[in-house]
Amino acid sequence: MNKKKINIIIAAADAVLALALGTALVYASAKIDEVSLQGAADSWAADSALPYSVSSLYTSKNAAYSIGEVYQLRAQILDKAEEQLTDTEDGYYADCWYGVGNMSLTGSKSSADVKACYVGGDYFDIHNAEVISGSVFKGDNANIDTIVLDENASWKLFGALDTEGMTVTANNMTFYVSAVIRAPSDKEKVLKKAYEDDGQEPMVYIPYEAADVIYGEEQRFTAYDIMLPNNYDGFASDELRSAAGCSEGDTAELAVTDSSLRFGIKEIREKADNIGSMMDSGNNIVFPFWEDAARTVMLELCILYKAFLIPFILLMISVCYWLFRLVGLIAYIIRRIYRFFDDKAEKKKLENYYKTHPMIIIKPENEGESK
Repeated sequence: MNKKKINIIIAAADAVLALALGTALVYASAKIDEVSLQGAADSWAADSALPYSVSSLYTSKNAAYSIGEVYQLRAQILDKAEEQLTDTEDGYYADCWYGVGNMSLTGSKSSADVKACYVGGDYFDIHNAEVISGSVFKGDNANIDTIVLDENASWKLFGALDTEGMTVTANNMTFYVSAVIRAPSDKEKVLKKAYEDDGQEPMVYIPYEAADVIYGEEQRFTAYDIMLPNNYDGFASDELRSAAGCSEGDTAELAVTDSSLRFGIKEIREKADNIGSMMDSGNNIVFPFWEDAARTVMLELCILYKAFLIPFILLMISVCYWLFRLVGLIAYIIRRIYRFFDDKAEKKKLENYYKTHPMIIIKPENEGESK
């Protein structure tokens, strides 16, 4: 097989590999955008000199936090943050805490069993929701009788989406609908699957104080998020791990994630090297549906990394080969150009020489004589 045919085969293989890798990268980027919390952090950062990230702590039911323990956790993190961060001002951070329980609601059209996410803090600042109607409650100043419905709950309870101000009841407690928010769509396949498979359709959101009233006891929280500026990569998550007592890594009762690092190539490579542990469901941690979706995406990314690592290396080797060939071609073209101009200059020198040195023709002595 001649060299030309070999180059054609290599080029065709490169094109196939590049197309496959490009498709995988587009797929991975779309999945990451679907489940990442970093968008909220980027919006919060605004003109800050430091980048922000959202770090999340998830616990088992046995290790869930009381509201007092949440405040202690926050205080520990902020004390450390203010030691290391300069020029901190009021409002430089946001945090929230939440848990999930079951609840029966009755609206004007019908009743429905729903999953109720009882939240505190700046929940909707960190977990951006697409509002269909009304406005979501914010902070600890929310009225205890305020409720946010997802679109599925609104349809089941009222047969409509524009239900702001309407009332629903649960255990003889009346709630006023503050807003209706979008549930994951068919385009958000990973989120939608986690949303439905976890039994969280329909879903509502209430202040955590309301959950205390409905369930007749103080509720505990299996999740805590904090949005902080990063003094260095992983600063916020390191402080959260330290405050939660899991500095050495995740345990069967506690897990911490960092939205700005979790989909980085370093994190993916480390997870891919221990992919079996990602598929182990032996721990007791309660993950919300968006975290389940994010972990599913991470598993897919690790599989892609494993599947395309060797093809990527081969493509890089091929790129080096073509760069070598390109350098050789450029060197050849430069030599040809140099020779062209060198020959032209030499010809010009000869022409100038003959112009300044006329040729003297010497005739032989016997020229013109007949034999």
